[in-house]
Amino acid sequence: MQGRFDISLIGARGLKDHDFDQAVREGRIDELLKELPVERHFANQRNRIMDNMAGYMLDNLFSLGNCGFPYYYRSTGAPEAALANVCLLTTDGEPTYTEDWGLVNSNSYKTIHTSFESANTSSGGKRFEEDQISAWEIWADSVGREAVHFRNRFLYTPTQGVSSSIRSVGIHYRENGDGTDSYSEARARIGRVRIKDAGGVPVILNKLITQVLLIEYTFTLVAM
Repeated sequence: MQGRFDISLIGARGLKDHDFDQAVREGRIDELLKELPVERHFANQRNRIMDNMAGYMLDNLFSLGNCGFPYYYRSTGAPEAALANVCLLTTDGEPTYTEDWGLVNSNSYKTIHTSFESANTSSGGKRFEEDQISAWEIWADSVGREAVHFRNRFLYTPTQGVSSSIRSVGIHYRENGDGTDSYSEARARIGRVRIKDAGGVPVILNKLITQVLLIEYTFTLVAM
């Protein structure tokens, strides 16, 4: 399992949330973004997919028994998702394979924005599919290795994700993959990238109300 982020901080040039929302609805968001200045760009940000993803897949694809807590929760009747949402985080350390955070029954971390160490607890989260700015893409390698790729793109408009302490982007599992807010629903971190510059030095992003933040995430499954 592999993953890569491409992150761009872009000047909004006075445009407001509704300008970007309308461009998404009309299918011209890429055209609009090309007209705006890229102020910071972080390409090929490799993320760490954590060990619970393997357990989740063995459980759901091969019925090998419950994976770790709380990734086996299915009590809401809604489809759970390992790739449920991303969230901007203040987390500073290098991600590890066994890094873990998960819970149920909590008012403190019940929304997609209030994940542990969220950089913005009102608009720091974006759901896969529902909050995408363009249709997700799935493709397989044409030659060589057997691999399947899944790509999704998220845009934080001027008033969203505002923070002076964005250090990481987290990937989160949710018991209801479509949901945004639930006290009793299980949720947990399943991946994370520590944002770095081209030289591999960790950076801190300061996302202003005069900027938009574009995040592209590609998740890859490779046959062994």
